[in-house]
Amino acid sequence: MPVVNREKPKVITVQQWDDDSQEHLRAVLDTTDWDVSINASEDLDELTRTVTDYINFCTSPTIPTKQIRVFPDNKLWITGRVKQLINKKKGLFGKGDERGGEASPGGTQEGDFRGEGQIQGYNRGTLH
Repeated sequence: MPVVNREKPKVITVQQWDDDSQEHLRAVLDTTDWDVSINASEDLDELTRTVTDYINFCTSPTIPTKQIRVFPDNKLWITGRVKQLINKKKGLFGKGDERGGEASPGGTQEGDFRGEGQIQGYNRGTLH
């Protein structure tokens, strides 16, 4: 039995960074008196732990999170939208339409994969 069939999807928590949360976090960190942490730390390791813990403390209520399911046969960059486009392309090829719906009357923007190739900086032409 393949590993994919044996493993269940994992549920992970991801942060949803947007402009508003970044600005809010920036404002919180700008008001921080960093000298207190620097003077209270005895060595660089302690200072690093203190600053990291403080940033994580500030980030957790500021940056919204959501839980997503990650399937063992998918990479993290495979979003619902990418999966939908891959399945649509597989369906079109299964029907013998190798051009991806381009020859259909009126064409279809959703079936056009040329603009979908760059996903979070990832582009190897796998969707083209």
